[in-house]
Amino acid sequence: MNVLRIVTVCACFALVQNAWRACAQTLTWNSNAPDAVWDSTSLNWLENGTPTAWTAGAHAVFPAAASSTLIEVTEELTVSSISFDVGASGITLAGVGRLWATAITVTDAATTNAVATELSALSGLTVTGPGALALGRVSGRVTLVSGTLLATASDFATAIVHVEGGTLQTLGAPDRAHNLLANDSFEEPSLDANSYKYVAAGGNGVIASWGTTLGGFIARCYPTTPTSTWISGGSVPDGNHVLIVQRHGSVTQSFHVATSGFYQLAFDHFRRRGFPPHLITPSIDGKCLPPILTVNDQFDTAHYTSVPVYLNAGTHIVGFKGCGTWYDSSTMIDLAIIAPLSTTQPCRALGVDSSVTLATGGAALLNHAGNLPLTFLDVAGNVTGPGTWSASTHAYAYDSAWSPSAPVDDVSATLAFHGDASVPSALARHLLIAEPATISGAGVTLSNLVATFDATPRLTAFAPATFSLPLAVPVVASGDPDITSEANTHPFSLFIDAAAPVTLNALTNHRYAAFVKTGPAAVTLKQPLNSAPNTDRPQAGFTVFDGELILPAFVTSSATPNETFIHALPARRAALTLTQDSQFRGG
Repeated sequence: MNVLRIVTVCACFALVQNAWRACAQTLTWNSNAPDAVWDSTSLNWLENGTPTAWTAGAHAVFPAAASSTLIEVTEELTVSSISFDVGASGITLAGVGRLWATAITVTDAATTNAVATELSALSGLTVTGPGALALGRVSGRVTLVSGTLLATASDFATAIVHVEGGTLQTLGAPDRAHNLLANDSFEEPSLDANSYKYVAAGGNGVIASWGTTLGGFIARCYPTTPTSTWISGGSVPDGNHVLIVQRHGSVTQSFHVATSGFYQLAFDHFRRRGFPPHLITPSIDGKCLPPILTVNDQFDTAHYTSVPVYLNAGTHIVGFKGCGTWYDSSTMIDLAIIAPLSTTQPCRALGVDSSVTLATGGAALLNHAGNLPLTFLDVAGNVTGPGTWSASTHAYAYDSAWSPSAPVDDVSATLAFHGDASVPSALARHLLIAEPATISGAGVTLSNLVATFDATPRLTAFAPATFSLPLAVPVVASGDPDITSEANTHPFSLFIDAAAPVTLNALTNHRYAAFVKTGPAAVTLKQPLNSAPNTDRPQAGFTVFDGELILPAFVTSSATPNETFIHALPARRAALTLTQDSQFRGG
């Protein structure tokens, strides 16, 4: 047996190995450092007043002198705890990196800070006050003990939140009525129907109020039937035009802030239909916010909202940058907004794949407009505010038994596993692993509602999971079930977010891409992919954005994946492991 391994070596083992040595070490952010980058080499920390580089596993303290700073995390780092000291306010941790952490404290009740960069906390993240903290993406359970947890960023989704004390406060997305950006819907210049305009690097002013560092497009939609893979009639969120950021394209706009305070960036986005998901990275003042994986396509627009970012009065720059893969990677962007925090719009945090438990000692302030749907909701504490929230009627949890009974015909179902389970033949859209689990049974069919452009089926693992039962992802379409027609099919079958290891016994899919994988942990597919032949799209394979994909058996007569995309997120690593004596064409 030959073993082919494609890896990017990282220092994760060294980080873990050395973490114990720093268990009592406390490092304070050096507010006089020449830049605001948190990595493993820059001397941006102080230990007893002496500049030093970050040490894996240390305690991070941000002092009052660091207030109003946007700090860019550029690597994957381990940290015992993060503390915002007395008087420290308006600090935002952003960037394309990832922090492994277990606790965050906001010491001062009069302060608000934010962590936009991804947090990995498989053993749980504890948040204490009395101050306020906004979070972005968190892999793991979040427990609020005291203070205020702000739920407003769209990255703070698929979250498990326990409010033991303090207040969980929701906020709406920023309001367009207070937008600081010009030409926010890219309607200038006005183009003829069914046309586009390429803007080369340095093309300032071609797209009114926007400049290009690298090439970009502005396009006007096809106004008739949805025949275009880019934009079609009815798919543009606002007006008739969109910005297209393709490959390495980069677009920026300068804007003016009259009053210092917290602001949020929001925009709508979708990818070109029929092409794999890819990355779009927003930035403020040249500092990257976490990259966004563009999963949704036209007619299924995604709504992005950042964490609150403190901006001083003066001139600032917002930007969007593509990921630059060799394969076509085009993100359509519309309705770009930078505005103060709002309570008049819907909340983009939490949502249909999240669960909230509000204990007797906890409270919730729903400062958003409309209703916020959740998967699970258990409320014992006090709830106030103009907004509402509700639990899904399509959620099924397994502790020692199913509650309610496992579904057989619920295409919108979420199955949450809190331990080992045996599943009868079931239909579901989302599998959520909250506690370590081995799942057996007859099999689960993951619904893919193409005709309504509903959410792609998902598997989220916050704890290790082994599926001994088979999973199947058919194409579900009304009218024309032809899987070679891109108008009827998603370009991939399953989205797997593996914060913890996942083992799949068997997977059957009927589309050219088996699944898209993100998250730092490994996913192992023990049996060869069983996929319907597709001569229209022979690239039956996998897209690995983060972590490792292990394929002990890769090729069979019924599935011949001859193109496997491996794209590592910035500051991350991706790997593919093949353990079969078979031909492999790499590039």
